[in-house]
Amino acid sequence: MLNSTKNAIRGAFWTKPFIVLVLLLLLLIPLSFIDNLTYSRSETKQLAQDSILTPVGGELQIQGLAIVVPYAEIIEAIDKSNNELVKRRVEKNFIIVPKNYSLAAEIDPTYLKRGIFRVPIYNGDFALKADFEAINYTELGVDPARLNFDEAVLVLGVGNQKSFTASPALSLNGKELKQYHGNTEAKIFDRSLIYKLPASALSSDFSISGTLKIQGGEALHLAPIAQNSRFEISSTWASPSFGGGFIAKSREVSASGFKASWEVTGLAAGIAPAWLADQDDRVAMTNWRSNDDRNDAVSIGFIEPVNNYSLIKRCTDYALLFLAVPFLAIFLCEVYTHERIHPIQYLLIGLEDVVFYLLVLSLSEHIGFAISYAISAIAVSAIVFFYASAIFKGARWGIFITCVQLVSYAILYVILNSEDYALLMGSLMIFAVISLVMYFTRKLDWYDTAIPSGEKKQEQEPEI
Repeated sequence: MLNSTKNAIRGAFWTKPFIVLVLLLLLLIPLSFIDNLTYSRSETKQLAQDSILTPVGGELQIQGLAIVVPYAEIIEAIDKSNNELVKRRVEKNFIIVPKNYSLAAEIDPTYLKRGIFRVPIYNGDFALKADFEAINYTELGVDPARLNFDEAVLVLGVGNQKSFTASPALSLNGKELKQYHGNTEAKIFDRSLIYKLPASALSSDFSISGTLKIQGGEALHLAPIAQNSRFEISSTWASPSFGGGFIAKSREVSASGFKASWEVTGLAAGIAPAWLADQDDRVAMTNWRSNDDRNDAVSIGFIEPVNNYSLIKRCTDYALLFLAVPFLAIFLCEVYTHERIHPIQYLLIGLEDVVFYLLVLSLSEHIGFAISYAISAIAVSAIVFFYASAIFKGARWGIFITCVQLVSYAILYVILNSEDYALLMGSLMIFAVISLVMYFTRKLDWYDTAIPSGEKKQEQEPEI
């Protein structure tokens, strides 16, 4: 009778790892809910940010400065229906870009909030200067007689006219230019401010200068539409992101802000000094329909140092591993103490660990990720300590499980802040856990471990 009881106990014990594995897989269900909730909150934040950015023009785009001169071309062709020569007038644009083009600005950033969400916005004054040189039309294969210099205009391209807090005042060789509001086919940018040029302006070299009072949010993008472009940007924002298709020639980033400059040649930007284009053609490199298209621009992002939603998403990606480690610790305690732990007790501890991620998500929206993570880790570990001490009838085992839990949270936090080394650290952690389990169980008799301590004493007594 005693042997059959022992065999039943051993059988029940060896089914425990499989039950624990099933419980781990079941915990993926609430984890998926938290994952979906994280995505939903991230979308809500994006909607709130969009509602703030729309009135200020969104991400600033200064798409360049160019001169557009109407060009009439006569095309001759044979009409196949009657074999007669037909002449057709085609209207085009002759586009001239600056020889030298510079923008310099000091950006003043701040935050605007909508509910609990906030977004970085900025204001600034851009000092604009552009030098144009007289065009040798013969070298370009353009007949000056077909150019309508009386309709020549200067075009300043922008992504959104809401980005201007004041109408830009531009001057030609010190003489103020008047903004033109009539009909024109000079639609080479997404949106444009157009200035009328004197017919005699293109006969010699001249300079354009002025100040652009702008506003925007999250990022700014500058297109190097010139033979030589130079941009100088400084700000008190301490965590800029430099992007786009061109590397800054110099940049300094500190806790007090940043200062950066770019120098881009027309050769690098793929910009010719002048060219003929159809009236419906836009400057290709400013046709920004997505972030990928901005590889032809200089971009600066005013990012927040910590994105709590992306960090929490990464937390849940590693969650199964960091749920398995406490379960393994509980199982080892069960082996050493010979206390029989019910699967429901495993499940309760697992659910408490899952709540950790929910706590981090909800708290981080108000007090920051690092503090939220610490509070959640301490709170969950404290509950697990009291519960484990009770079920194992001793604080020693509660302390052991709590230490395992706290070390796991600490390792996870380090992994979250070391994205480039996350795979390496995760692999080393798995290696270390398995190695430690092998070390501490090297002298265990696993066949004998399944018998509770009370049964062991009875085993030594002779059967009557």
